[in-house]
Amino acid sequence: MWRVYIPKPVLRSLERFPARDADRIWAALDAMKREPFGADIRDLGDGTYRRRVGAYRVRFEAGWETRTVSVLWVRRRTSTTY
Repeated sequence: MWRVYIPKPVLRSLERFPARDADRIWAALDAMKREPFGADIRDLGDGTYRRRVGAYRVRFEAGWETRTVSVLWVRRRTSTTY
């Protein structure tokens, strides 16, 4: 089992998303507790990863020794997301 750490700024941004989208993102974050690399994950090459959740992207770091996923941000996919 992995631990998913979500900092306060990310929690506040999730509160502003539409309820339907936020539910999907929360479900994806919950699934990351069991298997953080089991879905549409891409290694971004700088020690971070991104997970696709519909039109949103979750960028995170994985601490392999501590089995911790640290969410860096959650944003709607646009041409300037990365």
